Amino acid sequence: QAMQAKNIEKANTALTKAQNIISEFRVTLKMEYDISKQLFPLYNYVYDGLVQGNLQQDTAKIEECKGIITELRNAWHEAMKTARKEQVGS
Repeated sequence: QAMQAKNIEKANTALTKAQNIISEFRVTLKMEYDISKQLFPLYNYVYDGLVQGNLQQDTAKIEECKGIITELRNAWHEAMKTARKEQVGS
């Protein structure tokens, strides 16, 4: 929204915050798990997309990254709901 409003400083702050969050996701992965090995390149892709989107003021790239992370968040949310149901059912 900030980028579309031509508020470059606010857009940069928001995108830098998102980049930091993705960086934290990457460094906290435990690579002994297969899921971590699958998530690492995805996080790299999203991080690089956020950086490029920020540098080039490319809202399409930023929206793509947002979509990937939203989809991943939704998948984790569903997995947690399923795990809770299984735990209660045990």
